[in-house]
Amino acid sequence: MRRYFDMLAPAKLSPSCMCDAALCCALAVTDFSMTYMGPVYVLVGMALILGVSCLYLMAIFMPVYASQGLPVAAAHLALGGFLLGNILFNYVLCIVTPPGTTAKSVREGYHLAAGMNVRFCKTCRRAKPSLTHHCHICKQCVLRMDHHCPWVHNCVGFYNHRYFVLFIFYLCLGSLYAAVSMWNRLVGPYPLMQPRVGEAMILAFAISASAAFALGVLFLWHCYLILTAQSTIDFLDNWKERRLCAKEGLRWHNPHDHGLLANWKEAFDAQGRFWWIAWGLPSLRKKQGNAVQFVGSPTPPLYRGLPVSSSARSDDIDSMV
Repeated sequence: MRRYFDMLAPAKLSPSCMCDAALCCALAVTDFSMTYMGPVYVLVGMALILGVSCLYLMAIFMPVYASQGLPVAAAHLALGGFLLGNILFNYVLCIVTPPGTTAKSVREGYHLAAGMNVRFCKTCRRAKPSLTHHCHICKQCVLRMDHHCPWVHNCVGFYNHRYFVLFIFYLCLGSLYAAVSMWNRLVGPYPLMQPRVGEAMILAFAISASAAFALGVLFLWHCYLILTAQSTIDFLDNWKERRLCAKEGLRWHNPHDHGLLANWKEAFDAQGRFWWIAWGLPSLRKKQGNAVQFVGSPTPPLYRGLPVSSSARSDDIDSMV
């Protein structure tokens, strides 16, 4: 962190570097927060989830049971329990599942990638396959890295990306369900038990509604990235290359794109006849593949047919993530 604050020395602090110094300070605070405050973010996130769930039981389930009977209350409890179970399952698995690193990747994956546009990480001093980036917070190269998420205190990569996206999906549905239930309770004909319960429900409704909107946008964004075979990090790089090819009258093709359906199945490790159900169900099975070879392909298509523009991808972004 010292390298950030060295820019604030009086000899270096000139009007031309004021913006750079402020940016470096912001990056230093962000790095410190994401490196050392990760467990705090996890505890805050878990507390919000469980807090809204407890309020739901006290202010929604019990009054519904008392006023509308057991069948309606049981339906609410089953739906709420299903959503909460999937939220907690995917959240915990995303936290505890290693995203996959070059140090522990499958050796045959590197054998397949040998001589095929494999980059080299100067920090880890190891080969770095395509879509792999070095995380300066985790201090390791992460296979198919999407981003480092402070709310899970972990990088989102090859092996835990599925849990992250499903966590967002079910948390969005759970937040929407909680917001609608609490709104109906607040404006409904049944009186609230205590004034403090009403105040807590208004706060929980605001949190749930805001979370549902933000998580919905985030989930749609990740759906777009999955369907187009991109990561959050590589999206900007791909956008730049697409613009460069357009200026030259060329059509840029993403070499990692195998079609909407194939990309979706590969991201969620959902194969077989019932993939359309299996993609969203909880699973403890380790994701198939090695982050180098596309599942179901005899050759490494991640490196097949690379256009000239995409073979010269810049690694500058690796120093930013």
